[in-house]
Amino acid sequence: MCRRESCKVYKDSEMKEPLVSICCITYNHAPYIRQCLEGFLMQKTTFPFEILIHDDASTDGTADIIREYEARYPHLIKPIYQVENQYSKGIKISFTYNYPRAKGKYIALCEGDDYWTDPLKLQKQVDFLESHTDYSMCFHSVWKLENGNTSHFVNITKSEISAWDIINNWLVPTCSVLCRKISLDWVLCDKIGGFCGDFNIFINLSQHGRIHYISDMMGVYRIHSQGVTMTHLNSIKSQKAMLNQINRMSFYYPKIRKDLIYQYVSASVSYASCAIKRGNFTYFIYFLYKAFTKDLIKTNINIFSRIKQKFVKK
Repeated sequence: MCRRESCKVYKDSEMKEPLVSICCITYNHAPYIRQCLEGFLMQKTTFPFEILIHDDASTDGTADIIREYEARYPHLIKPIYQVENQYSKGIKISFTYNYPRAKGKYIALCEGDDYWTDPLKLQKQVDFLESHTDYSMCFHSVWKLENGNTSHFVNITKSEISAWDIINNWLVPTCSVLCRKISLDWVLCDKIGGFCGDFNIFINLSQHGRIHYISDMMGVYRIHSQGVTMTHLNSIKSQKAMLNQINRMSFYYPKIRKDLIYQYVSASVSYASCAIKRGNFTYFIYFLYKAFTKDLIKTNINIFSRIKQKFVKK
């Protein structure tokens, strides 16, 4: 049965709790938010779900579009409309506003500028986690859309993903993730904080269960100039924030501390290289200092040989 046809059944039943909470954060996504919401609404499922969307005081009409959909699906779409931008105040939107109100057993993630393309996406992912209780999360393949051109987000050749895979490679598109709510310690994630909240979430989930990759192409990850990642990823401020985040994570996740320290040093070397290419000698020294002063002796690993191998391959 089509999800749009089944909406009425779920809306009229007070006894039906959602099995999945779709958590969506958006800011100035007016050109994209309709496509995002349509991707949610087209889902064909045997279970009810809810759409939790947080608009962070958009100035381009995004909130008006959400209100239009809310009026059509009032018991399905549950928005929060901010008057003042919360992200600029350092508030972690998902941890503060969406995850605490999620009623579902599972949480699906998708930001307002990305979208889903397969109407069976949620059903496939829920079916997997329901039958594999030792897994905390699953994600799937997506297209990367940039300047009108599509390509594979990343080439993954295995179905079992480790914490090291996540640490060493940026391979989990947020819009593809479904996780068990009980497996996500969002309070700890909020405490750790950091520039890249998604990275924090995926590492946290990897410590509470296994992670499965589904090769089906079921969504689109959009890269554009207004995107938070694209706007800030290469700035000195965000690079320093990323190092601080990895450093904090290394203390909260002792089982993978060696891998996190490796990534800390590797990132420091990479940032130092970028700084010298830009002629910024001050930050070249800063990031190089970070790389060489990190406590490597206690890790008992030949970390610099691993970094050398990584950069030689490139």
